Amino acid sequence: MVNALQIRAARAWVGLSQQQLADEAGIAGRTLMRIENSEEPGSDRTMKKLRSALERHGIEFLFEGLQGVGISHRGLKK
Repeated sequence: MVNALQIRAARAWVGLSQQQLADEAGIAGRTLMRIENSEEPGSDRTMKKLRSALERHGIEFLFEGLQGVGISHRGLKK
């Protein structure tokens, strides 16, 4: 499962505001703000929506087992 740090880093990397990403993912902007600020973990459904929206911008999420550990875009690791 992706995590808040990956979401925040990926959003910044592709240059989206919180509201732009929230709109693209079909979630409330306040929900994304709370996830990125670690005020709430985000449901599986919400995190899948965020992941899909960012993958459409070329982001690849990196994992070790089930733990999200980083992001990649066009072959660049971060």
